[in-house]
Amino acid sequence: MKNKLWRDITPLEARERIARIAGGLIASYREGLLDATEETRFMARILSESLQDFAEILVGWMRHQYQFDPVEVELPFGEDDRSPAWTIALPATNRP
Repeated sequence: MKNKLWRDITPLEARERIARIAGGLIASYREGLLDATEETRFMARILSESLQDFAEILVGWMRHQYQFDPVEVELPFGEDDRSPAWTIALPATNRP
């Protein structure tokens, strides 16, 4: 998916990617915790399906209504010149 924007994939493709990623992680998550019993496998399936639903809806919405293209998910502030810390001057107040 490198060099693709959200709107470059279909909602169904987003759903399938989430299913594939979740399926690959279930066995290895916390040393097999989600694959240990029928109950945990059921929980893993429900979590995966819920995330698939969310991704499918979100990608569908972003493809048609949202023109913002995220570049980074998390970005540190104030640690370098790339995104310097903001300094905001506040007015003096007379607090009792």
